[in-house]
Parts: sequence; C-alpha cells; structure tokens
Amino acid sequence: YVFDAAGNYSKRASDFDGDGLRKELDPDNDNDGSPDGCEDVNRNGILNGGETDNFDASDSQACVPHFKILYPLKDNQENAGDPGDPDKILVQVSTAAPAGWTVSLTPADFSVEIGGRNAPVLALYPSADTHFLVVQAPTQPGAAYYDLKVSLAGAGDDSQENAVYYLPKNPDDEVIVLDRSGSMSAHDKIGAAKNAASAFVDFLDDGDAVGMVSFASSASVDYALHTITGPGERAAAITAIDGLAAGGTTALGQGAQTGYGQLTAHGDPAHDWALVLLSDGWENEPPYWADVAGSITGAVVHTVALGEDADKALLQSIAGAKHGNYFYVDVNPFVAQAAAADLNGGPPLAIPDTLPNRLADVYTAIGELTHGYQRWAERTGQAGEGKIFRFMVDVPTKAPRAIFSLNWNDSAGELEMALQNPKGQPVTPDAERKDDTHQQLVVKKPLPGRWLVTVRILKPTAEYHFMLSGKSRTSLLAAVGGRPENRTVGVPVPIYGVLTDEKPIPGAEVYALVAGPGLGPDAGAAAVGSRTIRLYDDGRHGDGKADDGVYGNWLKGTTQPGGYSVKVAASGENHDGEPFLRYASVGFNVRPRAAYLWNEDLDAALDYEKLLEAHGWSVDLMRLDEVVSADLRPYSLILVGPETGSGYHFDDAAAANALAQWNIPILGLGQGGAALFAELDLFINYGQTWFSNNNQVYAVEPASDFWNEPLHIALNPKNPLATLYPRPLTELGVYIPDPRPGITPIARERTNRTHYPVVQELRRGRKFALWGYNAGPAAMTSDGRKLLVNLSQALGR
Repeated sequence: YVFDAAGNYSKRASDFDGDGLRKELDPDNDNDGSPDGCEDVNRNGILNGGETDNFDASDSQACVPHFKILYPLKDNQENAGDPGDPDKILVQVSTAAPAGWTVSLTPADFSVEIGGRNAPVLALYPSADTHFLVVQAPTQPGAAYYDLKVSLAGAGDDSQENAVYYLPKNPDDEVIVLDRSGSMSAHDKIGAAKNAASAFVDFLDDGDAVGMVSFASSASVDYALHTITGPGERAAAITAIDGLAAGGTTALGQGAQTGYGQLTAHGDPAHDWALVLLSDGWENEPPYWADVAGSITGAVVHTVALGEDADKALLQSIAGAKHGNYFYVDVNPFVAQAAAADLNGGPPLAIPDTLPNRLADVYTAIGELTHGYQRWAERTGQAGEGKIFRFMVDVPTKAPRAIFSLNWNDSAGELEMALQNPKGQPVTPDAERKDDTHQQLVVKKPLPGRWLVTVRILKPTAEYHFMLSGKSRTSLLAAVGGRPENRTVGVPVPIYGVLTDEKPIPGAEVYALVAGPGLGPDAGAAAVGSRTIRLYDDGRHGDGKADDGVYGNWLKGTTQPGGYSVKVAASGENHDGEPFLRYASVGFNVRPRAAYLWNEDLDAALDYEKLLEAHGWSVDLMRLDEVVSADLRPYSLILVGPETGSGYHFDDAAAANALAQWNIPILGLGQGGAALFAELDLFINYGQTWFSNNNQVYAVEPASDFWNEPLHIALNPKNPLATLYPRPLTELGVYIPDPRPGITPIARERTNRTHYPVVQELRRGRKFALWGYNAGPAAMTSDGRKLLVNLSQALGR
C-alpha cells in the first residue's frame, strides 16, 4: 500500500501489526483475529461496501467459507438407486477458506435435501478446499430426477437442479481405456493389464455395457460398447483385450476422448457412465488430456497409474476432476503384508505380491465402486502345486448377490474355487465366469452367515488373490486428505476410513496398510516397502469429531517421492448387532521436492517453479544466504539460478561449501551454475566452457531418456537437431574434445563439434548437470522446456 483512501501517498510499514511477519507473509495484517481474505470479501484488493478494513484492528468480521456444490451437478448426476430403498451417495462441496483461517466442520454444520426431503449427513471428511459428505438419500415417490440443496451454517446454501436421480436397477456403461505403448512391454505390464481387464469384464453384470479402447501413438476402438446379454459379449471383449500388443508412443488424451466417444455414441443416457483409464507413461501425442478434458462430461473417470514412470500427478488430477478414484500400482516385486502384531488382533491385511494380482485387485475395486459394492473379504496366498486352501468368509444379511472372485498371476497355473453355504451345503453358483487367470462365481440372494471357500491348486503358480464383493448397508470408504500438490517428501499425509450404515459406526478396529518407496525397514531406501498404521475415531488423529464414523491418522516419515498404495480394513459390529469386515483401497502420490536457489532474480525463480510444478514437482524457492542453515534432506534436486555467480566467482562461498556436503543432484543454470561447479572443482565448470551465440543443438543420444522421458521430443533420426530457444542467445558450452569417464554430453552446439551446452557429470555417485543458458523457461521453445523437464527428472531419480 502506497496510497491512502484519499489518494495521498502514504507508505506503510512492511510489518503493520508488529508481529514479526511482513504483510505478504501475514494472513492477518492488523491482528484483529479476522484474516485479510475474510475482510476483503470479494478479493479485489480494495476496501468497499460491506467489507472491513484489514489495516484497522477495531474493524473486523467473521470468516465465511466460499461455499458451493461441486458434485453431483445438473450435468453430472449421481444415482441414488431404488426410490423405495435408496443408497448412500457422496456429495462434494467447496469449503475454501482464506489463508490463516482453518475450517473445522462437523456433519451437524450441514443440511442436505434431495427433492425437498431431508437427507441425513452420516459423515464427512476434508480434502484440500473441499469436504466430502456421506449422505443417506431419502426415499422418493418414484424413479425420476430430483433437485439437490446443501446448506452450510453461516455460509448460506447452494442448489443444483436434477442432480440426483433414482433408478432401481443400476446398469453401468463402462469403457476400459488401456495404454499399449511400447513401455508396457517392460515387466510384462501389458500382460498384467490384460489379465486384470479380462477379470474386470467378467465382474460386470448382465445388463451393463462394456467397451474396450486402447492407445499408443494413436487410439483404437478394439471392442465397441455393447450391452452384456450373456457370455457372448464378455468373450468378444476379452478376445479383443487378449489381442493387444505393446508398441509406440502415448496418446493418453486421444485414448480418453475415444473412450468417451463410445459412451456418447452407444451408451444409454439413463445408465451410469464410467471410463477406467490406465497408463504407465507421460502423454506425448496430441490431443492431450488438457485439450479434451472439457468435452468429457457426465462420466466418472477412474485412473490407474502403473509404475513410477507413469504421469502420476496427471492421472490423479484426472480422477479428481472427473469424480473418480485414483489408484497406484507398483510394478516391482514386493511383499506388503501387515504383521499380526501391527493389527492387534484386527483383520488380515495384505497387498498382493505379484503385478497381475495387484492390478486385478485394483480393477475389482473399481468395479465395486461403479456398482456400489463393498469388499466383504479377501485373502492372498502362495499357490504351490497340489495344495488345498480353505477359509471362512462372512456374507451379510439381505445381500442381493455375492461375487466370489479368484485371480492368479500366470496363465500357466490353474486354480478352482468351490463354495459351501452356512448350512454346510455345497453351492452351485447362479453364474460362473472363468478364463486362464481368473474364476468368478455369482450367487444371488446368498444365505447370510459364514461360508466356506475351498481353493484347489490344479497347476501351480506363484500367488492367488481371493475377493468377495457385494452390496450392503455397512460401508467403508478409503480416502486421502490434503491437497495433492502439497503431498511432498516429509509432509504427513492424512489417511481416512469412513465407516457408516444408517449412521456413523464408532468403536471399530480400522487399519491402513500403505505401500510405497522408503517405507521398508530401511527408511532411506527407495525400494518399495510397507507400513501399517491404525486409524482412530477419537478426534485426536486428524479424524474430525470423536465417534463420527471417520477414522483417521497421518502417514509420517515419507522420505521418498513416488506412488503409494493404501488398503484399509475395518472390523466391528454395526448398529444391527451384526459383525462385519470391510476392505477399501485408494492411492496417492508424494511429489519430489526441488529447491531453487536464487540471489536477485526472483522472476527467473518463479518461472522455473511454474514449469517444474506443472510437471509433478514441488518447488521451494530459497535465497542463497539461507542455504547454510537449511535442512536439504527432503530434496531430490537442487537448481542453482543463473544470477548466483559469474565467471569463477560464486556469490556465496559458504553456501557452496554447504552444498558440497549434501549428496543431492544439482542442476546448475547458466553462469551461476558454472561458477558453483568451479567452486566444487567439477569438470563441467566455468573454466571448461566458452561463450558462443546459439539456440539450436544436436541430440547426442536421441534415444536416451534425456530426449524421451517423461516428455518425448520429436527429432529427425538423420538430423537430430532441436531448437531450445526461438533465436540465438549467449550460451556456455563445455569443451569436451574426447570422451571422458563420468561425463555424459546431452546436447552439442549446432556449429561446433566439441562444445556442449547441456552436459551431465557423475562424481562419486552424485549427479551434476549444466544447462548453459541464462534465459529461463519463458524464453524457451516447447522443446527447450521439455528437455529441461527431462533433465530435471533424470537427475532427481
């Protein structure tokens, strides 16, 4: 502020209220208890009608969240099921609050009406600037569309016309959208994906519709959307899935667009629409997701990120934007099983060890979500030759059907499942679906109580995974709280299990098994491990109010970035006195953190921050004089700004000495990076460079990850020339006349065969790279920005 209300010059102190925080860092500038964002109601930066002055401690007002319904909407409805016996639905509302004010809400703060009738809020949990409400839909006079109204005490209400509909039979039109790019051949990801997709087709009910779309360099319709009337449609869809082969690049956006086109062309508008999108890479062929996202409406999109090379941030954001669930599946072998001591007598809890079974577990979880089913039981075990496994599972009362699913990891194996009801009688299923890696038995109106499941190993394989699914009032929802972009190394991640029947269920045993990098016995190792945490409903573990059916806790000590899988198990007794066991799954990402060191050029720092955060990083800007006292352990990469040095002189010798002590990769930018590398006595330092005027480079190894991962840069194989900047500019090129151990040239000057402006050095296991240009991302071409992202990714691995 440099002018007062009358327009007179009036420079104000940077710390207006004297609390030690500058205005731009102080949410409550006048320390009146009302954050500035609450006082400036319309957020235009001007004090006008109805607002209070954030430079006057005697003038304040209460905070009010920015409240509105986010889902369901008029053009993206939710099905509440049978009007005489409706289901619970999930309602998402915005509860955005200004910085400095924490929103703490309970179910009693909300009221919901559907069709003018009260819809009790059974439970709620927060996630970033939103709250998810578990709402019991009221009965209605008939199958129709009904208006939704949500009120928040003190913040008003919001309504959506025809946002909830009631349909006694709930058919689903579902399109599998599967990545078949070349990278899917590694670890036989394509084989595991086909295994799981086939089981997913068999999980669907008669009356549902199924379609199959795949994508590589372009998308193809492998099986057009058809209503399932019997085994014929299932067999045709599975035949199309079995025929897929890996090869090509990754047209993810085009795949999603093509899958949605099947729904609009062949789907029933009265059905629930869903896409199940799996990818193991970054999109690199147009149209991209951003190009097609706005046209995909009225369909829920569930996403699966397969392996660390997947664009996890994009897939997570797609699921969030399209009201689906996000799952992560690691491709590396690992054992994630909760020890009995961890569970304190709770239910068995494991994530399958083999990739095909992990994917089948996730695809079945998606099928459960789209059909409103719950996971009642599961069991994972080794499948040695000649073995027979028997175990008991519980089927709840009034279940319309039960689906017993058995998956195994290899088509060379053969397993067989048989059932016995609570009366001890063998059961012939109402439907059986089987292929060479799974068997599913469907039993309609199953007897409630304890069932005996017998699994016979006819031909051995490594592992089997059993799941029991069906619809029931007692439900468990797994969720992850917080903003996805704020989930970074070292930041605790809220994990939730929401447990309700006709009302919240307190007093249950709830545990979460989390698998991800750095969670094994060696917390510093990047190898996938697991950790078990107990979730509490006591109001002291980030779970909201005590005994409200929301069980929570924080996953702490995330030392490595990457994808994480979560499985939640809950056991107890519902309000009818019936014992229950439920399982639910979800996934999340921990973003890698980068520190950008700057001295004077904040604009360049913000420019690099914007680029990297758009591609899955979390970037902290750090002044050079802060380095000596900083804890750099959470960071996977350090970027050094071009203005931090010149020639052989780095601007802060103490900072250089401190950086030498950390075993963290460094990307040196322009003259500042070259000067730091001189201080560190690296080969790729200022003294090994010359100045020239160039904007084009030759790719030294066009097939390397530097030019292809995660972003593909299209190069002519005979003349791999790339334009990094639109016009020539000053650059530093490292002189490398002959190959040198530990030095990896990446980009060579167009006009000189011995100078390289982009080069990596490996010194005692630590990576360093020089980007020999002072100009930042805003001045680069698209290919320049891609190379910078790829280089950062390669260094930060």
